[in-house]
Amino acid sequence: MPNNKTKRCDVLMLVDVEMGETNAAGRFVPDGGTMEVHVYKALRRRFDSVVIVPFGPDIPATLTRLKELKPRIVFNLTEWVDSDRTQDFAIAALLDMMKFKYTGTGPAGLQLARDKAGSKELVAAAGVDVPRHFTLLPGKAVRSEEHTSELQSPMYLVCRLLLEK
Repeated sequence: MPNNKTKRCDVLMLVDVEMGETNAAGRFVPDGGTMEVHVYKALRRRFDSVVIVPFGPDIPATLTRLKELKPRIVFNLTEWVDSDRTQDFAIAALLDMMKFKYTGTGPAGLQLARDKAGSKELVAAAGVDVPRHFTLLPGKAVRSEEHTSELQSPMYLVCRLLLEK
């Protein structure tokens, strides 16, 4: 029988690789004063085994580490894949596919949270009042004849990006 020296951890903190550095001993250490440091300290007060694993460009290595540690739960603090915030859902999807329990919303929720217009439409369809809004495609002008109901006065016009990156 193989000798598996890796002990199962209680909590695995999955963080963005940009939030710290791996030290000489091979342990990932988050930058001082970051939210990751505060979360780690809080989790260590409650759990014996808390391991921080960076999610970086070497995705197979990260997945191998997750399998080795067999965490009881993954505390998912990631916000992007390779500095692309629109890909955060992919990490949750990988955790789902690997059958890990994790904190935070799933892939569909993360995608919806990035789509402001889609979120408003979903909430409105559930009968909740939302502010009037309309979506403009890049390079298109606001024409009063096309947006008559949206531009009735008094109205403040707030412009936001459709997708947050």
